[in-house]
Amino acid sequence: MRILRGFQILIPVAAALCFAGISAFQSSAEDQPVDAIEQSEIRLSVSGVFAQDEAAQIQMIYVDWAESWYLFLPAAADRTNLVVSYEIAGDAPLLLNETTVISGAATDLFSTEDTFKMQSGDSELGTLQVMQSNLGCVYVTLAEGGMEVLSKSKFLETTGTALMLDAAGGVQYQGTPEIIKGRGNSSWDYGGEKKPYNFKLPKKTSLYGMGAAKKWALINNFLDHSMLRNEIAFAMSRQAALAYTPDSVFVDLYLDGDYRGVYQLSERVHVHEERVAIADLEEDTQDINEKPLEDYPLRVAGGTLHGEENGSYHYYEIPNDPKDITGGYLIQFQIRGRAKRGEFVTNRGVICEICAPEYASKAQTEYIRKFVQELEDAIYSDTGCNSLGKHYSTYLDVDSFALGYLIQEITENTDGTATSFYFYKDSDLTGDGKLHYGPVWDFDLAYQNYSLAVQGPDGKLHYSVLPRDIYVRYLPISGYEPETAAETGIAALSWIRRLWEDDAFVRRTAWLYEQKMDAILTELVDPSGAIAQMRDAIAPAAEMNRIRWHMFGGKPYKPLGPQNGITYAECVEYIRKNLAARQQFLHEDFLAESIRCCQETLNRLTIDCLAAYDAEEQKQIAALQKMQSDQLAAVKTIYEAEAIMQEMETALAEIPRTLCYGDFIANGTVELEDAQTVLTYYTEIMTGKNAPITATQRRNGDVDQNGIIDVTDALHILLHYTSEIVGLDYPLPVKAAANPQAVA
Repeated sequence: MRILRGFQILIPVAAALCFAGISAFQSSAEDQPVDAIEQSEIRLSVSGVFAQDEAAQIQMIYVDWAESWYLFLPAAADRTNLVVSYEIAGDAPLLLNETTVISGAATDLFSTEDTFKMQSGDSELGTLQVMQSNLGCVYVTLAEGGMEVLSKSKFLETTGTALMLDAAGGVQYQGTPEIIKGRGNSSWDYGGEKKPYNFKLPKKTSLYGMGAAKKWALINNFLDHSMLRNEIAFAMSRQAALAYTPDSVFVDLYLDGDYRGVYQLSERVHVHEERVAIADLEEDTQDINEKPLEDYPLRVAGGTLHGEENGSYHYYEIPNDPKDITGGYLIQFQIRGRAKRGEFVTNRGVICEICAPEYASKAQTEYIRKFVQELEDAIYSDTGCNSLGKHYSTYLDVDSFALGYLIQEITENTDGTATSFYFYKDSDLTGDGKLHYGPVWDFDLAYQNYSLAVQGPDGKLHYSVLPRDIYVRYLPISGYEPETAAETGIAALSWIRRLWEDDAFVRRTAWLYEQKMDAILTELVDPSGAIAQMRDAIAPAAEMNRIRWHMFGGKPYKPLGPQNGITYAECVEYIRKNLAARQQFLHEDFLAESIRCCQETLNRLTIDCLAAYDAEEQKQIAALQKMQSDQLAAVKTIYEAEAIMQEMETALAEIPRTLCYGDFIANGTVELEDAQTVLTYYTEIMTGKNAPITATQRRNGDVDQNGIIDVTDALHILLHYTSEIVGLDYPLPVKAAANPQAVA
């Protein structure tokens, strides 16, 4: 199995085009003057935009591709009372549509029109377009040199003051963030001048109705021309009732008065009572150690610092651990070389970054590493159980994992299981002791927004840009690299692909798709449904963002992936139509997978065990199997397929297998467990419980042939079993008791 990124052979060419596209984007979409003369002739800004900060200014920007000046105003701005400040060559004042504007004076001129011809004396200064958003805004005044710091590297930090308002002008936050810095990977590398950011507030604060926290993200969505891909995935997660789905709102971002476009202000993925609300192992560890955890040295076991060999792990040499180190943990599948701090690599090459605790001790790292390894061993075994006899469902919340996979598959997320695929595990004292999928994160390259190919088990290539194709199911293991797989021993077969060989997992996943995801998709893709509502909610702001960054069309404005459209509405419709086509295809695929698994299960239930039935019973089973096979071939829904299987299992339970007196549990031999099970059954009947029993159990268990199963039968079975152990013969059945004292 191999993954072809950018179709592999074309990587050098594609990369060259991408970088060329970025260069062209930067030269065309930065704050460019009309020409050197015009730049020297006028600079303009407006203040009085915010009642909370009257000195805050918004700069007029020249947008080269649109060949016009623009003033991008937030929703809260009062256009009837803005103070215009300008610098202009010569002594003549500025005229806007032949109306004189005095620098430093308030004017209501911008409330009268949106388009202005700018003049000064005999000089024509171009056209000024005024646009106003419908969103809240984040206005940041950076510390000296802050913009240069933010642009230079995502690892550098700065600070400043921030004012955050809702669309009506209500204050959400006003203060000084502790840290403002870059974030992301492809969103940073290919984001041009519209970079993504993280920021940290000095104390926990609720922003725009979201849960109070210090850490927040400003997602640029530059590679996503709809700007809705993450929000749609969040909506799927919430509707599917996955825990800890991030909340987010769309805002306009201003840095030092420069409008930077529409951003998605989002909760960050981290352990916190308002985020991933599990036990805070890092906080518990910090409480019993003297130094800040980040001050302890990073160590490596089983490999080099950046080697990421199978079985290796990183940890911090922290002297003291809490008594309970079973949770909470937050980990993600990670691409080779990307883990920021602690990580471990499974024996099959899965790279797991430990996101929480951020500074994991050796004992903590070894605990979660061992836990995940036992899970992986169970997944890759033929029985689903590891060498300890534990099934993978002992370690993994199967439903959440299946739902996580479904969201990745529905969206054809090219990151898939490679990165941003999160799991959390709570403490065994407060949780269920299992690994759960979530939260969902990072879908800007999903929904046919980036071209990748992966080879399936049939040797065929499957593509991330085809709505009627399976993609994520065939992705290799997270740390897989085709060029080095033979040397490193990294397996191509991912957890999901390996689990797809387990009929029980496939049937459950298919059932969850039909039970939850299909209805969610129906609501999303309706022409007036959720996606359309998301589009309409930010449309005016999206138009401002389009003008600022020319985010539609192909290269150079789309440095990665196919063109989605040439208008905002087209870019959103691209997602909606593809999801609609995907829904139809996935319904067909999961139905076919469900029928296949049901048919194979049916075969195992019948053909594989026919030897246990006599000739007449085999005829009954063959007829039943034929009828159920015909019914399966005609089903239209997964519910129908599962209902047929339940009917088959019930019907088979009513057909006795070949008589074997004493073999109450029907495993082919008479043993102590048969006597114990008969006694348990009899006790439940005596206490009024409706204990279930199959025809085979009734026939085999009634060893004294008196028509009922009671404690006497248990004693006879026990005598038979113990007699065999000591070499004696106590044959079954036995003569029925004359006056049985039993209750049927």
